[in-house]
Amino acid sequence: MDKTPLHKIGVTNNETEIYLLLIKLKEALASEIAGKCHISRPHVYDSLNRLIDKGLVSYVVKSGRRYFRGAPPTRLIDYIKEKEADLKSQEQEIRKILPQLFELQEPEKIKPSVEIYEGIEGLKTILGDIIKTKKDVLMYNVSDKLEKEFPIIIKKFKENRKRDKIRARIICLQGSAISINKSDEIKFVPKENYSPSPTIIYGNKIAMILWSEPILTVLTKDREVAESHRNYFELMWQQKTRTFYGREGFAAAWEDMLAEGKNFIGFVGKDGAREDWRKLYPDLFDKYHAERIKRKIKVRVIVAVDRRNFKKELYNMPYSYYKFAPQGFAVVGGIYVYGNKVSVWSTAKEPIITIIESKELSKSYREQFNLIWDISK
Repeated sequence: MDKTPLHKIGVTNNETEIYLLLIKLKEALASEIAGKCHISRPHVYDSLNRLIDKGLVSYVVKSGRRYFRGAPPTRLIDYIKEKEADLKSQEQEIRKILPQLFELQEPEKIKPSVEIYEGIEGLKTILGDIIKTKKDVLMYNVSDKLEKEFPIIIKKFKENRKRDKIRARIICLQGSAISINKSDEIKFVPKENYSPSPTIIYGNKIAMILWSEPILTVLTKDREVAESHRNYFELMWQQKTRTFYGREGFAAAWEDMLAEGKNFIGFVGKDGAREDWRKLYPDLFDKYHAERIKRKIKVRVIVAVDRRNFKKELYNMPYSYYKFAPQGFAVVGGIYVYGNKVSVWSTAKEPIITIIESKELSKSYREQFNLIWDISK
């Protein structure tokens, strides 16, 4: 006969052989069981004790000797029902302590998911994904370049948003002529506060468009990162800032960074690189970097300038580290993050530095910096 069903309910091989023998013989001594089942006496007694605990074997004493008997086969059904009842009771006990167990467990930190989509088809995939979410979107670092480069794609995206009643708030480069839906809102920022990498926030995702060849769209999926970018957008949408100009502004901004006394990070590009500022104010440039080095304040910089014009000696300073940004990532001027502050530097036309004090904004820039630092060289 197939003995597997007995094994599945927790009856071992030895127990099965002994139980089947006792059903056949009605009753038997331990010595008889050992001989007929070819199991050693110690193992026979162990198995008999377990079968007695399960209610599958009993015994009677005759003339001082134990005769073991197998329970009727229907007892197996009762045994299964008892196991089910025990399991249900155990389940209830475990459910009671589950909250305490969860408290002991450290929440798993999920790393942001980053995907890169290449070319026009990649851009269309992201724009299609935005429509599928059916949620309002936030856009910043927008100019009319997207419409000029991909007029049909952007027109269809705008029409699909209108059809599905997806509104957009857009922060756009001053002077750009872009078309929007009636329900959209738009604000313009000067070139000094603009970075030419259009960014779209929707749901728990952030899409950043890089003007490389071919065009790349970097998609980050993470609730916290998306929330940080939303906070950044809101601050830009209705932010208050301090603005400094010229030589005095350069000195004031440096004094502010040094007073913070913390390591800082930055993005530098055209009209904001170290060579641009050293050319303008060589004495102040050398003075403040010397003070930074003296205080052992470290700076990490992502450089987005033409390597042919790159002044390596200005970046190979003590406590200074740099990487070249990936192709397509662009920055106008410089952006530095220190403490809870973000400062935007530009030497275009009149030198200007804007400082924004915001924990949310600095956090958002730090997260963006760390993501780009990891893919820079």
